[in-house]
Amino acid sequence: MWTAVLFTVLAQVHTTTPPSQPSLPSPQERAMQAMRMTDSVAAGDVHYLHRADGRHGDVADPREIDAALDDYESAIKKSRSNADAKWKYLRATYFKAEYTGLDAPRKAAIYERAMPIAEDAIAAQRERAAGKAGAKPGALEPADIAKSLAGDGTAGETFFWTAVTWGQWSLVHGKMSAVRQGAAAKIRDDARITIAIDPHLEDAGGYRVLGRLHAVSPKVVFFTGWIDREEAIKNLREAVRLAPDNLVNKVFLAEAIHEYSEDRAPAVDLLKAVLAATPHPDHIVEDLKVQGDAQRDLQAWGAL
Repeated sequence: MWTAVLFTVLAQVHTTTPPSQPSLPSPQERAMQAMRMTDSVAAGDVHYLHRADGRHGDVADPREIDAALDDYESAIKKSRSNADAKWKYLRATYFKAEYTGLDAPRKAAIYERAMPIAEDAIAAQRERAAGKAGAKPGALEPADIAKSLAGDGTAGETFFWTAVTWGQWSLVHGKMSAVRQGAAAKIRDDARITIAIDPHLEDAGGYRVLGRLHAVSPKVVFFTGWIDREEAIKNLREAVRLAPDNLVNKVFLAEAIHEYSEDRAPAVDLLKAVLAATPHPDHIVEDLKVQGDAQRDLQAWGAL
């Protein structure tokens, strides 16, 4: 398709600007630039789809995910306005950090590298929302942003993967360090915006992130006094309702129930269902990893 567009542009455009004068990129140059950016993201997508190649159980070989990260980073360098390249870079960062057998210091370094991209991506989406609402970005509440960007898949993915990045950054740097950085409030707001944009996105990812936040974040007066364990279970139940086949949703709900409910039997049932599930071929490493987590929990609970 891009080739046909390019040949059409080349056939219609004639360069008349003298070479000694500065000029804007010609239409054919813009077409070539757009094609290169699209090719970089598309190449990254192919590598991401092959992220499980060469895996050893639930540990992925890093070569494909590294190639995906390189392609997305290349697209971002070519155009800082490439929103899809940014959220896909964050998604690939998560896989690289969590599924390739890295230790905590190396995970921390990877998330640190991703943070500027996450913040830039969110700032761009806030500016888009402000433009639609006719307001300044800093004046918009999360509900206003969600209203302006409702139904926008790229915006939803951006807020979701930024919330994930902040969440994982918090885990590797320590929960209290995250509290002092205000990470919990950022994760909460981004998750709520994700839900408002599309509650089904990433297998109810907004509810999953928000529920997990309420389940594991420390409750600190003046910082995170709004953390609510009942909200954890409520949001994670909604995640399971919307995406019942997602194994992470079930594990997170099971862990919240076991930690904060008197009746722990449903937690055990949820984890046994996770172990009985067949890992999905499209995310086999992730499913095998979460099944290992489920088995670990059941053993710790004396339920195996």
